[in-house]
Amino acid sequence: MTPKPVLLRYLTKNRLSECHSGPEQEDIYLELLHTAFMALSKNPNLGRVYAEVYPGLRGYLAGRHIILYQVSDVAVEIVRVLHHSMDLDSQL
Repeated sequence: MTPKPVLLRYLTKNRLSECHSGPEQEDIYLELLHTAFMALSKNPNLGRVYAEVYPGLRGYLAGRHIILYQVSDVAVEIVRVLHHSMDLDSQL
């Protein structure tokens, strides 16, 4: 299977850098996300189905964060990246 491109929604791009303070921690966090995005690119069905929250929504655990995403015919679209302790319903 050919890997699908990973697309970040505009809001997600802006929020990624707000998640951690300090350049070292930010680098670790971004590397963790990059690795997870590549895994989803190669196998979009890795994540758990969250259809009860929103149709077509999937979630993949990366460290202490849940990557929420949707899969189309051509791409994996990252909807949000949330800390695992956050309430999904209030964040979507």
